[in-house]
Amino acid sequence: MKKLLFAAVLICCSYLCFGQKNLISYDDIQYLLHNNLNMADTFLVAKGYLIVKKDNKTKNRQYSVTFRDGTYSNLDLRSDGRRLFIEI
Repeated sequence: MKKLLFAAVLICCSYLCFGQKNLISYDDIQYLLHNNLNMADTFLVAKGYLIVKKDNKTKNRQYSVTFRDGTYSNLDLRSDGRRLFIEI
């Protein structure tokens, strides 16, 4: 009985951990800040974000992801020389 209960708890925890894999974490923000915009493109597309607007001339990028329940997350990246601005 203890093994069955442990297996059920383990399955529930693993299901809940994958529920937020599309959201941006602190480590993801650090990765975006330390890499260029081209690497940010591939990274965010791999996480499930769609490119809404990409302007190479002004180095502005907008990404968006929509979840099943109707909630969404928008992410704007802007590069000004040495600085990269992230707006969530």
